[in-house]
Amino acid sequence: VHDLKKVVHEKELSIKAIDALEKQKKAQLDNFKSAKEYQPLKKEIDRLKQEQHDTEASLMAIWNKLEGAQKELDEQKASYSSKIEELHTAIAQQHDQIAQLQTELTRKKSERPSKEAGIPQEWLDKYTHMRMRVEDPVISLLDDNCSACYYTVANQELIRLKRRAIVQCKGCFRLLYMKEAMNPESQQATDTSKE
Repeated sequence: VHDLKKVVHEKELSIKAIDALEKQKKAQLDNFKSAKEYQPLKKEIDRLKQEQHDTEASLMAIWNKLEGAQKELDEQKASYSSKIEELHTAIAQQHDQIAQLQTELTRKKSERPSKEAGIPQEWLDKYTHMRMRVEDPVISLLDDNCSACYYTVANQELIRLKRRAIVQCKGCFRLLYMKEAMNPESQQATDTSKE
């Protein structure tokens, strides 16, 4: 659009210059007496008229291009404005989500000491060590196997797990627990069914 406006301006200046030159030649034409002097000047005026006509035609084509480019530019501006608005909305949502997550993290950090109470320091150290190595350091059993590496847990350790103990897997060293033993309702249901 900027380049086309520049070309339009140049063409308009060129048309003004040709127009001024044509007026000057017409004024000279009125002062000539002989046909010998008249003919070359008449040809020069005709040439200037043709040049002016060609420049005007070129100017009209450029104006059409400029209008098309301006329309496209306006459409792009509207599209970009819409996209920018969407991005600002998405950024605001992300900031809200980050704030919520930070609030939740702060709450969980404040709850951590009370949850760690009663857990042996040895287990906390093992948990911290495993957490640096794997994403899920504490996992449940799956059919008497570690649900991470599928190592079969020994019978003695299964008995300990049923008594709500936490055992370290011999295969991947994660901390194992038994869901059924940790859930008191399912434990009561199992005891009732045995009776």
